[in-house]
Amino acid sequence: MDDTLWIAPTKEQLQDIVNTATTFYQLTNIQMNPTKSVLAAITKSPSLEIKFNNTTIKAIDAKASFRFLGCWYTTGKKHTPVHKIIKEEVTNALKWMRRARITDKQAIYIVNTVILTRIAYRIQNTTLAPSTCKQITNSYTNMIKHKAGLASSIPNSTMHHHKIYSLRTVEDIQTQQYISIMSYLLNHPLFNTSSLKIRLQQLQNAAATNESILSTNIIIISNTQDNITTVKII
Repeated sequence: MDDTLWIAPTKEQLQDIVNTATTFYQLTNIQMNPTKSVLAAITKSPSLEIKFNNTTIKAIDAKASFRFLGCWYTTGKKHTPVHKIIKEEVTNALKWMRRARITDKQAIYIVNTVILTRIAYRIQNTTLAPSTCKQITNSYTNMIKHKAGLASSIPNSTMHHHKIYSLRTVEDIQTQQYISIMSYLLNHPLFNTSSLKIRLQQLQNAAATNESILSTNIIIISNTQDNITTVKII
């Protein structure tokens, strides 16, 4: 039952799904471990729980994170726990690389093809702040400078230049990832029924324009209380 996901609008419907699944597992003699299951809910109820094979599973806290298909999620609006996990994974990998007897070229290859590829997959459901991207980039850039025997005062642009060391940055990887995802979703056969189209239409309505926000620069006033003279003029 690895990577199994059950979604329901109410607790009662979810409990019915779990009960049906439990019956099926027992009928087919499939072993299961309910303690590895995670209950994630967007409700603010403090005592939300369900029964799974005589085991009580309580909803995780909004600040806690859980993993599904290799990505980390939270039920709250803040993705700080997810960003913390991503930074910890990079830190642990760099600790191993600092101790490893590898050349600067090998280190760059590992960063570009392993560490940054993993980050690109992890950020499919979240966005790293520019400061976080810079912090992660600086951490492995300094490590590679040390591997190459270069002074720490060497400009980072030297390491990132595509004709010198060609070390990629987290910000570039994040931009590339989102452009790829956006292109895929915009050209998907079911785009007209997707949540992306609804969101784009909401942004267009907020901008009070009849032109697509993908083809024109728009101004959106996000706070209705900003009714000062300058905002009205804009």
